[in-house]
Amino acid sequence: VAGAWVTYIKPTVGNEATGFFLQADAVGPALFVAVDPGTLNPVPVAGDDVTITIATMGTAAGQRQATAVSGFAVNSSGHDVATLAQDVGAATDLVSALTSYEAELVTLTGTLTGPFGAAGTGHSSAPIDTAGIQGDANLRARLADTVLAGVEAYLGCTLTITATPMWRFNAQAQPSAWLAADVTANTCPNPVVVAASGTNTTTVVIVFDRILDPAS
Repeated sequence: VAGAWVTYIKPTVGNEATGFFLQADAVGPALFVAVDPGTLNPVPVAGDDVTITIATMGTAAGQRQATAVSGFAVNSSGHDVATLAQDVGAATDLVSALTSYEAELVTLTGTLTGPFGAAGTGHSSAPIDTAGIQGDANLRARLADTVLAGVEAYLGCTLTITATPMWRFNAQAQPSAWLAADVTANTCPNPVVVAASGTNTTTVVIVFDRILDPAS
């Protein structure tokens, strides 16, 4: 591979290994290199134009990955990888043509249509509707749990995931956020009271559908 850009450094989260993504054109193709960047010299960073020899390929949960490499060299650095990101919010084939999107930088905005649940150690995912796809259980926003803890993301919230590689788990398309900067919560529905009870003549306990800031 010659002249591809390093688009994203995937951190170690849970039991998933670190690695990095390669892409040369906005419409792909792209590839996840499941090799610790720290083992290469020089250490790759996003924006590097590189030459690399793929020694071994493998497949993990439907995703094609380079698992061993050699001859890594950086040709130039500082390229704006955001220019390779496709806005796929209106795409209707993210699931049906997942193979053609996997590992490519994508940006999308969508509305969460269900709760987050476990999606591999250290990750959670939730179904998401976009302008192009509604009601497809195989389109799920996947966030590292450390990211999820710091963002308003629950049923009815509208999220924007910006310029991150499309992850996949078998047939699931998983636009993902591994870092806090990867995702923004745009709007969320108002809190809803789900229960209320009087505990004495001067106290009412109100239960909302989410955790609220006690000082608010």
